[in-house]
Amino acid sequence: MSTRWRPWTRSVCHHRLSCGTRTVGVWVCPLLQCHGGTLTGCPKFTEATHLLKFTFGSICREWIRMIECFELTKRKSGREILSNMSFRAPDGQVTGFLGPNGAGKSSTLRIVANVDQPDEGRVLVNGTPHASARVPARSMGISLDLDAFHPKRTGLQHLLILADYAGASKKDAQTVLHETGLSDAGTTLVGKYSLGMKQRLSIASALIGDPSNIVLDEPLNGLDAEGVVWLRETILRWGAEGRCVLVSSHQISEVFGVADRVVMISSGRIILDSEVNSLVERGKKRIVQLEGEIVPSVAALLEDMNVSRVSAGSGRVNCLVRPHVLMDAAASAGVRLPPFSIVDMQAEDFYFAAMRGQLDHE
Repeated sequence: MSTRWRPWTRSVCHHRLSCGTRTVGVWVCPLLQCHGGTLTGCPKFTEATHLLKFTFGSICREWIRMIECFELTKRKSGREILSNMSFRAPDGQVTGFLGPNGAGKSSTLRIVANVDQPDEGRVLVNGTPHASARVPARSMGISLDLDAFHPKRTGLQHLLILADYAGASKKDAQTVLHETGLSDAGTTLVGKYSLGMKQRLSIASALIGDPSNIVLDEPLNGLDAEGVVWLRETILRWGAEGRCVLVSSHQISEVFGVADRVVMISSGRIILDSEVNSLVERGKKRIVQLEGEIVPSVAALLEDMNVSRVSAGSGRVNCLVRPHVLMDAAASAGVRLPPFSIVDMQAEDFYFAAMRGQLDHE
């Protein structure tokens, strides 16, 4: 666990909470009453507004929902860009947020970050609106906009300004510079930063308050190969520390490589919300991998069946369809199939299948 961060949660019942083999004393929250000695009996548990810092290590994760979105709807110029979106990003997990350009990913994250307000619905962070947090930067760290830097300030000066608002110190600012690989660039004007360096500074800005929740919008943009590996390892470490990480990206494989769960959206609506492990199980032996050239008759058959196709390289094409379904359709249409094998679904297969509403089709 990080030496800086410790788990936080909102106030809970006035009783003792068992945490694994250890019992943690909890003595807060006059707003709530103990219902049979259980947290689930408290109707306003996720609404509680008091903070409690646990100092006894990890706490039980199953009843803490770190970021929760409820029925978010947003309209712009008379058009609905988000429609009744509800999902949660638990603590101790990395939640991948995926969708095509214009799907509403950034609009959603701006609402989560309290930059924009929804026309309907609400967002809770640690059980309460983010705006009501005692120190917002400690509740949630946010990386949204790479242009939110004054070009005539150094990276360190930018972080020191944020540190004042976060109750952090100069040492904390230097620490996050080091953690994001910017130690040697701290005294360089941000206007001279490359895109990758600005991305790292944006992530450092999100970390300045040592938050329990981290929200990143397209954090891979501008990073070189070394930066991508660094960010992948860092995101995994954050999740292992018990933090909630909500990250959007166009890099589908990278997201699947670090995420515990994925939320996919299209046209402002959620089309998939699932644990990655569950998806992997559902995707076993779901792909027919055609080898060689796809002749027009086979292409027409797949089009008529509305089958998603993803190139697998080396002249192979992955088709999301059950083998017996494809063979029966080919036999009925008198179409000769090329040689094929049966393989498991990969990240891109899940994405394109979800986008076309085919993930559960047999």
